[in-house]
Amino acid sequence: MPKGADWQGCGYMSNTEAKVLSAVLEDKQVHVLLQANISGLLRTHGDVWEFVRNYFENNSVVPPVSLVIEKFRDFDVLPDVGSTKYHLGELQVEYLNDSLKDVLRLAATEVQSGNGSEALENLIGQTAELKRTPLPLEILMLQIPPQPLPILRTFRGKTLLGTEELRRVFQDLITTSRQELCLDS
Repeated sequence: MPKGADWQGCGYMSNTEAKVLSAVLEDKQVHVLLQANISGLLRTHGDVWEFVRNYFENNSVVPPVSLVIEKFRDFDVLPDVGSTKYHLGELQVEYLNDSLKDVLRLAATEVQSGNGSEALENLIGQTAELKRTPLPLEILMLQIPPQPLPILRTFRGKTLLGTEELRRVFQDLITTSRQELCLDS
């Protein structure tokens, strides 16, 4: 979380977080959230996730919706949500985008205050931290342009990976990951 950001009590991203948690309560795909280690992504519903995670670790099942509602009266389980994996991707992208906006706002404020060097130092550190935020491979694939680009480079007359080859490598990684994790079943 960027320095100086205040997420507590503001309902920030609570709808996306509620979708992720509602989805996991519905489809029971808790392993998706455990693998993604989402604790750091949750700004308003971390307590609900910790309860679900601890309940799962102790009982090997996701808690009943009624128990979660009883324990967290302010948490609204949303009806008609998509899969856990889908909403996790939304949460990851929103977290990254919103955190980057906050980092840039803080840097702009520091620059306006005449602290340009401090702003740059903080900007570099905070963006490096954000760069470690995991994104699903499918979202990374969307960032590769659809039209072919020239081959990136040649070395001793041998062509190295170009965009189309990279696209195939990423697609193979996605397919292999899905098969290994049994996500295509």
